[in-house]
Amino acid sequence: MEVNNCMKKLAFLHNLIVALFSFCIFSCSDQGVTTGYLSGKDEEPPKIKILSPAINDAATDTLILKAEILDVSGIQSVNLQIQDATDRYSYERFYDQNDIYTFKVNIALLSGVTTLTVLATDATGQKSSQSVQITIKPTVYHIYKFKSTNELSINTILHDNSGTVWIATFNGLWKYAGNLLNRYPLGFNQTYSVVHSMGCDKTNTLWMQVSIRYSSETPRMASYNGASSNIYSYIPSQNSYPSSVSGLQVDANDTLCGVFNYSSTMFSFKNDKWKFNYLGGNSICGFKIDKLNRKWIANYSDVKYQDQTGWHSVGVAGGSYYGLWLDADDNVWCINYIYDKTSKISKFSNGAWTSYTVNATGKNIYDMGFDTNGDVWVATDQSINRYDKNMQFKRSYPFVSKQIHIDSENRVWFVDEWGLYYLKTI
Repeated sequence: MEVNNCMKKLAFLHNLIVALFSFCIFSCSDQGVTTGYLSGKDEEPPKIKILSPAINDAATDTLILKAEILDVSGIQSVNLQIQDATDRYSYERFYDQNDIYTFKVNIALLSGVTTLTVLATDATGQKSSQSVQITIKPTVYHIYKFKSTNELSINTILHDNSGTVWIATFNGLWKYAGNLLNRYPLGFNQTYSVVHSMGCDKTNTLWMQVSIRYSSETPRMASYNGASSNIYSYIPSQNSYPSSVSGLQVDANDTLCGVFNYSSTMFSFKNDKWKFNYLGGNSICGFKIDKLNRKWIANYSDVKYQDQTGWHSVGVAGGSYYGLWLDADDNVWCINYIYDKTSKISKFSNGAWTSYTVNATGKNIYDMGFDTNGDVWVATDQSINRYDKNMQFKRSYPFVSKQIHIDSENRVWFVDEWGLYYLKTI
């Protein structure tokens, strides 16, 4: 009797276990969860569901893509591909512990209809993918793609009074106008194909330092008016350094001014004649002429200006000065290099200095500029960053350039190892 009761109980437990097991299988199937792993074998690939963006969404500059990825045996790897990509892109990936993967994608160089594909591999090596198609409105335009790293060696970028952009390179003078980039514009003397520093006067004549490529001949001063070139005398040597000038600008008296590199000498040049102004002290690292025709210089340890009464120092804001810039209101800006620390930017306005810590990626600051909205653009060793006029951070662009130039259309020009670009401000 007791044996029969035990047998009945065992049979009941067996049926209960079978029923529960079947219920689990059917429940998991109803919820879309793979069941093969319940028998110790995962027979299904990861399940991917793209949560955003929606199909045919429009995007610009930076895109946030979210995807839910499920697999019972665990996810081994997740990646993103952009099909039909016309240029470089990059992304950061984040995981929020709820099977949601977030991709922050830099699409600034891409344009048109583009397909984004999420790829996943589970712990057993099974793979799956899911795609979404979007339309990208570009903000960065790749004007010239280098055939090899740093092929063009761009020295200076500027725009003239008509808005034409000029690019001085080791491979000639380049002109960008009407969305066309032309090398050796009409009438430019191609013998002097290496163009170094460059400036522009009120008649739209370009003034530049030029030299013959692969020649030991001393560089010369030259001008170009859009139709023909004039080649002037050799550039004198200063402090036994190779002849080289920078900061070329024309003052209110239509005289070309600038400074000699690696020296503390300022010069003026008119009618093929040179005049020199030796200032002493450290080498000059920045030179500008303001609207009052005052000539400003920075020489690593001091900032000063020259007016009709002589030279006047405006003091220092800490650290060594590197470069000098003037904004639309003639405020003076300098980069403060502080050894083994993040560089700062200092502004001299209304008789006082204000220093700003650059709150963005990058320890070293290479260049800066100002757009017509008053925003400040700063190029660092990690990115190009945008601030408002009070140096409040606005956004960052993941490009590394040692020089930037903002033209009359508010396009931010820059160059990296892959080519020449401009960024359309938003």
